[in-house]
Amino acid sequence: MSRDEVRKKRLGTPDSVNDNREWFLDGFAVDYDSTGKVEFVEFAISSKFRVAFKGKCLHEMYADDAVAFVSEFAPCCQTRLIQNSDTRTCFQNSN
Repeated sequence: MSRDEVRKKRLGTPDSVNDNREWFLDGFAVDYDSTGKVEFVEFAISSKFRVAFKGKCLHEMYADDAVAFVSEFAPCCQTRLIQNSDTRTCFQNSN
């Protein structure tokens, strides 16, 4: 997907732009490659959106559980998953 498609069809005008990264909705980042195509998507806690994937809200899972769940759908990542129970982070919104 192109930068133009992200803006016009999906997320609107970015809140901020830093080189090849655009931030939307106080916590949703999109990185673009040298041709202007989406290369990477990142999300953080935000009161403006929730991320659901395959029927599960990723914001309501511990970070390592969310990574493990999403990795089930990306075979290249399954062998690289490192779990550290000492650094569990909860993304559950307290609102």
